Amino acid sequence: MEDNAKKEAAKRAFDTFDKALSLTRYPVRRKQPDKLLFNCVTKEDLMPFAFYVSVDASRCIVRCTGYLPFRFREDMIVDGCKAACFLNYNIFNGAFCVELRNGYISFVINESYEECDISLEAAIEMLNTLVATMNLHKDKLLYLARGSITFDEFLEQK
Repeated sequence: MEDNAKKEAAKRAFDTFDKALSLTRYPVRRKQPDKLLFNCVTKEDLMPFAFYVSVDASRCIVRCTGYLPFRFREDMIVDGCKAACFLNYNIFNGAFCVELRNGYISFVINESYEECDISLEAAIEMLNTLVATMNLHKDKLLYLARGSITFDEFLEQK
């Protein structure tokens, strides 16, 4: 795909996610069209978290990334990485990641639009999947990060 075509495809993807976010309950706090980035916060339960939607025009990829508002201490990062691997085994769309340098936890969903456009329905589904998956696992990740449960106890929780 040529650069001009990539820019046009990126603009269409950006516009689709812009519309998808306007149709969801996740308020857009900041929009930077030059960086193709959304910064959103959801207030599900008692632990709000930020998530971002960015469009990578050079690689024709939309990336939805959510960040939990806590991190694993340095001595707990290995357990955090093992927990992410354990959770990822049963996740079909997206993956948890633990930043080795600082222990922050994210959940990422990527989708290519190189040969086609992403539909509005698919964009909404990606956003809802990201939020639902993070909400499903955030409490037990927090308990593990805080040392309230051991890694073995993490494995036993449903």
